[in-house]
Amino acid sequence: HLNNLINISATNKNANTQSYNLAKCMGILKGSDDEILRKNVFDALSSRYDKFSDLYLDILNMLHGFRLAKFKAAKVDFLTPSLEENKMSLDTLNAMQEAISKRVEKIRECVRVRASFLGGKSMRSCDLLAPYPLSKHSKISHDEAIKIIKKALKPLGEDSFIKLMIDKHWIESDVRENKAGGAFFVSLPKFKQPRIFTTYMNTLSHLIQQAHELGHAWHYYLMRDLPVLSANFPMSLAESASTFNETLLRNELKKDDSLRVEILWQELKSAANFLLHISVRYEFETSFLRLRQKGQVSKKDASDLLKQAWDKFYKDSTSDVEEFLPYFKPHFYKTDNYIYNYPYSVGYLLSQFFLSEFKKDEAKFCKIYKQFLIECGTKSVEELMKKHFKKDTTKCEFWLIGIDEALKNLDEFKKVVAV
Repeated sequence: HLNNLINISATNKNANTQSYNLAKCMGILKGSDDEILRKNVFDALSSRYDKFSDLYLDILNMLHGFRLAKFKAAKVDFLTPSLEENKMSLDTLNAMQEAISKRVEKIRECVRVRASFLGGKSMRSCDLLAPYPLSKHSKISHDEAIKIIKKALKPLGEDSFIKLMIDKHWIESDVRENKAGGAFFVSLPKFKQPRIFTTYMNTLSHLIQQAHELGHAWHYYLMRDLPVLSANFPMSLAESASTFNETLLRNELKKDDSLRVEILWQELKSAANFLLHISVRYEFETSFLRLRQKGQVSKKDASDLLKQAWDKFYKDSTSDVEEFLPYFKPHFYKTDNYIYNYPYSVGYLLSQFFLSEFKKDEAKFCKIYKQFLIECGTKSVEELMKKHFKKDTTKCEFWLIGIDEALKNLDEFKKVVAV
């Protein structure tokens, strides 16, 4: 409710001042090529969240207070419910974190190398999701976006499903004043149908976002005839389907020489977001939970926890801290998903591993991948990867495959732009 009341004023590069709701603010930070507008929206949001931070903090304290009381009564630590919800073990989570730590300095370079195009050695937080500043490409209409996505995902057989989504009007993508922020997929089990909610703003980032949500919808559609309990896939595996859609889309777009540098920029942005920003969120939330076990977490405590988490992963690759992150991200306030951050990193790194397999044998991979998705409701991350790909996710070496696949884009970007 607090987020839906957001209505800030910000001035763009042409000195025009407009009002923006949260959905538009999110869209601007994710894809606007107007550097001044991004900064002004970021600053206005910072002021707004600082003003109401005590209210958001009350909600976080209450939400985690209830949870921790339940966990204490059940004699269970606060991580176990989340891991069970995501059908994965602590050994797998620790192995992934170990792999990120081993490559963290090179991952930070995905931020620094982009900062140099924006006028600095380190990047401002408002620019973390900024598009390639030298882009000469025009806006991408939603119809054109769908054509591009269908072509990229044709090897998976997903193109016919996307046509169905469009023909049935199962995608809500309009920009409207009264829309909530964010983008998501929902299932309607009674009708065995998916729906997608987005705010499409004609940018490359929003094109990729459309592919992401279509991945979720296709995953559900493949499982629609299964018993309810067999079709209840965890977020860790749900994010692998959506993020692999993104990965295949970018892989296809990179074949266009005129888009190559811009897509490599998107690859670096994704690597930093999924491996650094998500890690900050996980570090902050788990630190918050530990402190909440001792009592109420104050505004200063929350701020200190965020700064410590931010420094741990970003170091000097950014010039400031996204201080309103604990209040801005709705993921921290979800009541149906608990510790909803690290599943994104799991999904991203699985998608990078899938890409490496896709490149080896496209036809063989696509056949295995579809069965992998169908079984996501009945098997754990460990069981699925062992059964279909003979990989052990409890070993750091597995996760390094995905990280190193992602970081190939950094090497290629530096070579192409001669950094």
